[in-house]
Amino acid sequence: VRSLAAYMTVVSGLLLPFYAFSHASYFTIRSGGNVLITFLMDCGFMWAVVVPLSLAIGHLTNMDIRLFFPICQATEILKLLAGLFILCRGSWAKQIVGDKKI
Repeated sequence: VRSLAAYMTVVSGLLLPFYAFSHASYFTIRSGGNVLITFLMDCGFMWAVVVPLSLAIGHLTNMDIRLFFPICQATEILKLLAGLFILCRGSWAKQIVGDKKI
């Protein structure tokens, strides 16, 4: 159990830069006022990619947990790429405050 926990900690540590950028892009998009994209990036990605992939690998293969865990965690790279695309496109920023003069 200790060696498995250490392995999972190392895998998570190696993927930490990807998690950091993914979360930074998520919160940047969210601060721009685009709630729908952040909802899809968070919940939609989890239910459309991570859960089906995990279920498919878990039920259709006899893959060892030492390979299963990094594959499922590496889906964060796809989320990072989606966030990077949205940020570079520039459509994430919405005008939150009106420009009416008082």
